Parts: sequence; C-alpha cells; structure tokens
Amino acid sequence: MDNHKNPNPAPDTAVKNQTESAKGSGDTINTKGATQPEDGGSEKSDLASQESVGLFNPDEDEKGASVTSCLKKIADKYGIVVSGSSLQLGSSSSTNEYLRLQADNMGLNLSIKPLPLKIEDEMLPLIVQYSDGSFALIEEKVGRRLTLWNGRQEIIRNKKSEFSEFKDWACSLKPVFETDRVPFLSLTWFIGQIGKMWPMYSQVILATVMIHCFTLVIPLLMGIFYDRILPNLAENSLKVLITGAIIVLAFDYILKNVRTSLVEKAALRVEQDAEPQLLSLVLDTNYSKLPISAGHLAHAVQEFSRIKSLFTTQLVVGSIDFFFLFFFLFIIYLNSGMLFAVPAVTSFLVLIVAVVYGFFIDANVSAQSKLQSRKSSFLNEIFNGVESIKVTNAARLFVSRWASEIEKSGEMSSKYRIAQSRCSMTTGFLGQLNSAGLLIVAFFLIKNGNMSSGGLLATMVLSGRCIAVSASMSNLITSYLFARRSYKDLRKILELQKETCETRQFKIQQLGGGVRFDSVSFRYQPESPYALENVSFETKPGEKVGIIGPMGSGKSTLLKLLAGLADPSEGLIMLDGHNMAHLNIEKVREFVGVVPQSPVLFHGTLELNLLMGSRTATQKSLKQALTISGIERFVSKHPLGLKMPILEGGKNLSRGQRQAVAVARALISSPPLLLLDEPTSSMDSTQERMLINQIKGTMADKSIFVVTHRPQILEVVDRILVVDQGRIVADGPRDEIIRKLSSPAPAKQG
Repeated sequence: MDNHKNPNPAPDTAVKNQTESAKGSGDTINTKGATQPEDGGSEKSDLASQESVGLFNPDEDEKGASVTSCLKKIADKYGIVVSGSSLQLGSSSSTNEYLRLQADNMGLNLSIKPLPLKIEDEMLPLIVQYSDGSFALIEEKVGRRLTLWNGRQEIIRNKKSEFSEFKDWACSLKPVFETDRVPFLSLTWFIGQIGKMWPMYSQVILATVMIHCFTLVIPLLMGIFYDRILPNLAENSLKVLITGAIIVLAFDYILKNVRTSLVEKAALRVEQDAEPQLLSLVLDTNYSKLPISAGHLAHAVQEFSRIKSLFTTQLVVGSIDFFFLFFFLFIIYLNSGMLFAVPAVTSFLVLIVAVVYGFFIDANVSAQSKLQSRKSSFLNEIFNGVESIKVTNAARLFVSRWASEIEKSGEMSSKYRIAQSRCSMTTGFLGQLNSAGLLIVAFFLIKNGNMSSGGLLATMVLSGRCIAVSASMSNLITSYLFARRSYKDLRKILELQKETCETRQFKIQQLGGGVRFDSVSFRYQPESPYALENVSFETKPGEKVGIIGPMGSGKSTLLKLLAGLADPSEGLIMLDGHNMAHLNIEKVREFVGVVPQSPVLFHGTLELNLLMGSRTATQKSLKQALTISGIERFVSKHPLGLKMPILEGGKNLSRGQRQAVAVARALISSPPLLLLDEPTSSMDSTQERMLINQIKGTMADKSIFVVTHRPQILEVVDRILVVDQGRIVADGPRDEIIRKLSSPAPAKQG
C-alpha cells in the first residue's frame, strides 16, 4: 500500500474547504492569522503564509468527516466546551499545525505518529485521514475490532489490511494532568532520558569496551617483541605482529571517532529535548516570583550544560573506565604476578587524592558559582546600560566596580586553579613513584626467573593506563560537584510558583471585560510593605477607566495583577464573574492586550514583534492596529514594510516608535480588554492626539484601563480611580474626579 510509504508521519496535505466564517466575510485566513481578500486585490499581507487548508464541511464525494467534527466529538468525550469560533483558530495552517493549536486550546496532549500496524486501547481516541483528505475518528477497541466514526458509525477490523485506505499518520489527543507529568530533572526524568537513548548508549558502551580491549595490543606486542622476536631476530614474526597491530589500531581509531559521534548525538538529543522544556518551565513561572536579576536567571539556565555534559558523556565513559581499572590490574596480575600490587596501590592513592581534592572544591564551588553569577549579572547590566554610562561619563566607575568583582572572583578561581594544579602534580608524582616501584620489584622477580624483561615493559605500559584512569576520576568528581551545584540552582528556579496548574485548567472561550477587585492586597515579598492594600472596585464590560496617582502608589501593580503577572496576596480578582485564580492564564491573555510601561522589542523583524504570540490576528485587525498606533506612517516609508529589521531592544527605533509598536502589538488581535500603562509617555503631542482620537473613534466596545500621568489621555476614559499608597482614595466619573482634584484645597481656619 503506497500510503504506508510516506516517510513523514505528520500530514502535509490540506483539506479543501474554508471555514464558514471565512466564506461569509469574503476573507481567507492565512497561517499567522491575518486575512487576505479572496479576489487577491492590491492589499497584500506582510505575514508569512503557507498552503491554505480548509477544515470544515468535506465534499459529498469524500468518504469521511471534517477534522473539526472529529475534534468536537473528542471535546464532548472529555467534557470540554468548544465554540465554532475557537475551532476556526489556525484553520488556514497545515493540518499538523492546526491540530497542535487546537490541542493546546482545549488543554489536551497531542501526539502525531505513523499509523501503527495494530491499535491498542491507550492510543484512543485517534484521528486518522482518508486518502481523499477527509477524516475519521477511531473511538473504541471492542475485542479485535474498532469502532470508527466518519460522519456515521462503522466497525472495522484491527489489522493492517483495514488501514490501507488511511494515510500513514495518526493523531492522538489525551487530557493533560499535572500529576501525569514527569518532573523535569527528577530521577524519573533522567531514567526516561536513558531509556529513550539506550540504543545509542548501548553502542557507546560497546565501543568503549572494545577501545579498552584494543589498549592491550601495544603492551602485549612489546612483551612479545622483547621476549621472543628480538632475541631470535624473527623478522617474519615481527611483520605479522606489526600488521596485526596496525589493523587493530586502525579499528581503535575508527571506534573512537564513532564513539565521539554517538556521544555528541546523545548530547544533542538531550539538548533538543530538555533545553526547550527548561525554558518553557522558566517562562511558565509566575512573573512576580522570578529572580530580580536577569543575569542570575540566565546564568542558572546556562549552567544546565554542566548537567548535560555529566549526564550524556562523562558519567557513561567514566563508569566504564573505572571498571576497566580493575580489568587492567587483573591482566597485570596474570602477566606479572605480584608485581600488580605496585600499580594497584598507586591507583588507590591517586583515587584518594581525587576524593580529597573533591572535598576541597566542594567547600568552594558554591561561592564560586555565586561569584560567577554576579559577574554575569553585572556584565549584563553594563551592556544594557552602555548609553547611560556614556552620557553620564561613568565608564571609570563601572570599570572600577568590575575590577572589584574580578578581584573577588579571582581569589576564588585562583584557589581552585592552585588546588587543581596540586592535584595534577601529586598524580604525576605518584606516577613516577609507580615507575620506580615497578623497577625495584621487577628486579627481584627477574633475578629469580619469575618474570621476563618483556613482561616488565608490558606491565609498565598497562600500569600507566591504570594511573590515567584513576586520575580521570578527579575530573569526573569535579564535574559532578559543579553539576550538583547547577542542579540545585536550577531546582530552586523550577520549584517557584507556576502560572498553570490543575486548578487553572478552565479555559474561557470569550471575555467581555468585566472586572471586579474584592479586597485585593498584594506585596512583592512576604516581608515587604503592601504595594496594594484592600483594593475593591467593579467595572462593567466596555467601561473605560483611568488610573492616576503619585509615583509608586501601586498603579502599575494593579495592571500587573489584571494581566496575570502576579497573584494577589489576599482577596479575589474576578473576570466576567470567574475567579481569575481558577482560569488558564494563557487563555485569558488571548483576550487581553497589554502595553507595559517600558516596552521591550526583540531582535528580528517588525512583523515578528507585532505578531509574537497572536493566534487570532486578521488582516483587518492588523491594519487597524497599525493605523491606531501611528506606526503605519514609518512602516509605509520603509522599503521592507513589516519585514523591516529590528535590533535587540529596538535600538534602531526611537522611544516613541517603540511605544507605538507596543500599542500596535496590544491591539493586533482586537482584544476586548486593554491594559495601557503610560501608553503615551514617550510620544509627541501630535502622535498622542492621533492615538486619543483613534481610541475614541474605534474602541467604543472595548474595556480599557489606562495608567497615566498625562491628563490628555484621560479624554478616552469615563471613570477615574485615584490610587495613593496602595489604596483607592477616590473613584467616580472622570469630570467629577478632575474637578475635585483641580479645585483648590479649602483654607484652614485660624
């Protein structure tokens, strides 16, 4: 069957029809969510597009159902509420990407694999695709048969011949429970990684064993040469031995290269699997719980490389080396009798030195790790603030501070290097003693006829190998201690409070924008004073609220709580009557647009910075966002349009332009709730007036919260909250609050 020859398990083909809503509006949704006119008119999107795929209403001559019908049945099976609009998300992406997006939207774990030869219970329900592009859902296994739904119920046999009409891929969707997830970097996780890479590790182990066995060739060759060939001048025997030795050494060289490749592949696989998961867990951490220093956070994440190196390379090879230490001593015993006691004692002493050295650096590795983290943080701070350092002529100050950091870390690094050097010198000294000891003991053995000179040479070479293996244990111990410290630092970060958990898996399908704060208090640290204290208010959907107050009064903190960047220490925040603590915050953010006080742009294109995580952007909403924010003016003048490059931090844009991009980013998905923190603080008066007029003319149905110190932007609000020292001290209609604030305070009676 040709269908089973497809090497790619994921579907690349597209279903033919567009969504009903796209048909009705005359637009086709592209992969990034933007729409394009069906007539292919002059308006072209800058957004990337792929092959358009329709997902609804298959043709009458197609055998199966639509993929959305299959998803709806799976949602019903698990009690998940989905709407027609939510099933349209990503409807123009490839089928593979569409299914991933929908699985994420419904809180299900997705797995796309080649269609198995036989289907088991744990795989179900399973979405499969007919050759004509339509879909079916395999629902249950009943004995040796399967129940299949393709718009009607069918029974098929659970065997390969029955699957010939399907393409060679299948999609399984399962509920996600936190308790089912293997904790990252736990013992179970490590065992799982070993299990996944065991075929590769087994080859590494086999190659390492053979390499160590080939190590015996040169010592044995030397023994035979001095004992048999040289005394008898046996030229032919020498040729045979040398030829054999060269062949073995060639194989040894090849095996070492193969082992290196296998080890690197194992390391790469761990890196590809673990590092994205690590970053995902860090980004899933509650924003208010993350370390204040970005440099410290980056250093802790980068230190994962130590764990990866120990886990994928050093531990496997080191364990085998340690086993062969005893094997080589056994070979020496067979070859030279009691002479093996000399390398045995020396190897034991080298191991003792490695352990003692390990205890020494263990006492200093924590301090050294902290100093390295501080250096990384300080450098990050300097490079991000080069402009401020230059304009304030503070270069000498920061060079002086850097010299102080170097002095502190240098002392610790010096102690480490001295200890490492002493360990190497002690190992070398013991190696020399080993050679002297071998010569002394061998003299008496040879004198008594119990040993030959060839045996002595072979023993000396093998004992050198024993010393080298023992010395490598020092590096392994050092790597373990540093990896252990890195592991502890990472665990502290990974154990911080996460945004998503089992109690927050309710995914709202729409947000009206109604907000209620019920006795909300918040502090950044348990010992710090309240940033907000006993705050209560309620707003209706579509209401526009201005938040004003002195600097540090808690205005921005209030928006952070609404954006889900922090959880209230006390009290409740309600969105449309739902307790925000019980909602999936990622889903909530699909309906919330946020303009932070200090917007950050990322290296890439303007398009990337605008779309970011948007899933529902359309060509219409994109154009509207460009117009409202005012960036359409400078985008239209750039030859690359939305593909114009953006440097790290948006350094090639002015502060006003960066702020305008942040406004457009917040509006790109036309969210029903907008949180604007000083949205015009860097804009000139003309740009600010244009933004105000656009908001007043196009956002009558949006719920808006605006934090500002500029009175002009208050024109867009109809209600004002006055915040002072973490409390709401005034709340009322805009004109009434402004009148009260502008009226002079009554004179005190004498």
